[in-house]
Amino acid sequence: MRNELSARRNLYELASRILSREIDPPLYRALQTAETELTDESSGAMLISPHLEQGGEEHALEALCVEFCRLFIGPHALCPPYESIQRGEAMLGGRAERAFTHFLYRHGLQPAVPQDLPILATDHLSVQLAVLSHLHDRTLRSGSTPETRHIVEELLNEHVLPWAPAYLDTIRSATDLNPYQLIAEVTAQFLRTEQSLELCTS
Repeated sequence: MRNELSARRNLYELASRILSREIDPPLYRALQTAETELTDESSGAMLISPHLEQGGEEHALEALCVEFCRLFIGPHALCPPYESIQRGEAMLGGRAERAFTHFLYRHGLQPAVPQDLPILATDHLSVQLAVLSHLHDRTLRSGSTPETRHIVEELLNEHVLPWAPAYLDTIRSATDLNPYQLIAEVTAQFLRTEQSLELCTS
């Protein structure tokens, strides 16, 4: 079970990074050499699309930057990564963001979000995944406690599961480039099985 939880922590941390900003040279090189068998279903899949590598690093980074902007930034992003937008609110900073900000405040959670990230509101999926990764790390370090289980359950049921898996499916359908497609696929799989994992650790 610790190995399972560790894998989830690491995946959510990676997904948070990939969804939050463009892939830079250090991350690109790390993804080239990273373990690719994230799940049985994705066994053999490459974290960097092979046809990108054929054109060299500079070409690959440019293509990934263009794809990141097309998917997440705009001006008319295909997949804006905000809970408020994905749950049908008219604008950022609505009920979903206020509820998530209040959740963070009540539980004393302060996700480390660098100031230069292109994140317009705290209900960005990368922030929610960073919090989930942090909570799994807390469990790995300090053991499973009723308090942490309650916080994870609230995060999942109130803020993540109502929209994130379906949203990640949308990303998967909107792009054929890895790591975006593969990370969306595997993260959605992991999120859909979070509840059963929590029951096992309780």
